Amino acid sequence: MSVIAQADIAAAGGRPEPGGPSIAPVSVASARAAWLAAGHDVARFDAALAPPVAPKPIVDAPKPAAPVFSNKPTSNLSAAQMETAKAALIASGADPAAIDAALAAEGYIAPAQTGRTAEETAMDASAFRAAAPSEFNIDLRGRVPTVPLEKALATKPGQQREMNAAELVRFNADVRGALASMSLPASIGSSLIECALDDSRVYGALDDVGKAQYDKQQRYALGQQLGADRVEDAISNSKALLSIFADANPKLAADFHARGFWNSSRVVLQLNAQAERMFARADMAAKRGRTA
Repeated sequence: MSVIAQADIAAAGGRPEPGGPSIAPVSVASARAAWLAAGHDVARFDAALAPPVAPKPIVDAPKPAAPVFSNKPTSNLSAAQMETAKAALIASGADPAAIDAALAAEGYIAPAQTGRTAEETAMDASAFRAAAPSEFNIDLRGRVPTVPLEKALATKPGQQREMNAAELVRFNADVRGALASMSLPASIGSSLIECALDDSRVYGALDDVGKAQYDKQQRYALGQQLGADRVEDAISNSKALLSIFADANPKLAADFHARGFWNSSRVVLQLNAQAERMFARADMAAKRGRTA
């Protein structure tokens, strides 16, 4: 087969005959010149004479290692979820030893023992865990506390002004520390202060008669929420919790008391709920033979 013929085959998408006669270099050069003179594409000529490129072997992708199956069961729940489930079962009266045995059969490995009960571990992992001061996010927009106006600027006794930036930073830090001292959860502690700031403004705008009436209304609201027989206990629990606040920051506690910070029923309800959570923690600690 001539070189030109082989090039024509390539131009049509074919290849020269395998095993065909070899062609001398001089003949190739002559044929190439003739191909160009005829106006054909020289690249197609060269491609026709190029030796066929062997296709790359197809290599199968490496197969993933076969999974190692075990007869040992495993749990799909996190440790926190398992501990929460344990606490719920124990609270319902189930035998803790039986629960541990059943969980072990399901492949659950308990976290390192810390001497704390399952109930305590579950509470620590819940939304009711005690927060650090930095975790409280208090929204002070529209709630900036006031302080007495400087005597040189006051035109009448008892005038107030809003805290300046430096005073507000100090106030925020002091409040966060006091909330942490009461072991309050982050969201609950922040909400507690926001409610107290709002309600204390209402209380502070009243005269003595109005304040006395306000206190009666709030006590009645507590009775509606808790039942009349629980009002005194709720107030007592709140005072016990606030004594921790006072120990942490006596000056701030006295200022808050004077402003009627803790007088509203919704604030007392939150304080009482936290006191009951703390009592529950103490009871949990007593079950394992030590104090919280």
